[in-house]
Amino acid sequence: MENSAIPRLKVPKDAEEKSAGYLSAARGKVKICIHIGAGVPIKKWPAEHFAELTNLIVKKYGYFVVLIGGKSEEREIGEYLKHIKVSIINLVGKLSVIETAAVIKKCNILVSNDSGPMHIGSAVGTRVIALYGPSTGVIRTQPVGKNNKVLTLKLPCSPCIDAAKVTCPLGTHFCLRGLKPRTVLDEIRTAVP
Repeated sequence: MENSAIPRLKVPKDAEEKSAGYLSAARGKVKICIHIGAGVPIKKWPAEHFAELTNLIVKKYGYFVVLIGGKSEEREIGEYLKHIKVSIINLVGKLSVIETAAVIKKCNILVSNDSGPMHIGSAVGTRVIALYGPSTGVIRTQPVGKNNKVLTLKLPCSPCIDAAKVTCPLGTHFCLRGLKPRTVLDEIRTAVP
């Protein structure tokens, strides 16, 4: 898709200023934004994988991790936080949609499931690493923009999702469980300027 066709979201100045305050601890550092939620459970990379990725990002490279999400994602966030061994900036449930966009815009990379924040990342010009498993039509729903990357295992059983399915028909969820944190970390290292 050509750059002129990429939807852009203009973030108001007051939201940009507020987001700078949220991210003041990470000033001048590489910021990796993470969104672990998705509207459909089958689209979610395991919370423990996100936690392992977070621990690696901070311990191995010294980057800051910024966690975003809504209050409806508390269960996944709780599971994620049980495995976190490093300091993060946790903004879950604290931001409006436009403030979320402002925070994503200030980050170097957004790592996300196939979700709304993934598309917000593209719209504000932040590089997106999208994690796809069962989603229908990666080409149809992937984040637009040449710097964005979709990571998927491309299994023969994928895509399998439709509006009626909320769990893996095979009972394994391997399309996302099999996508390892170190694979995502390698992509982050490739993408960091």
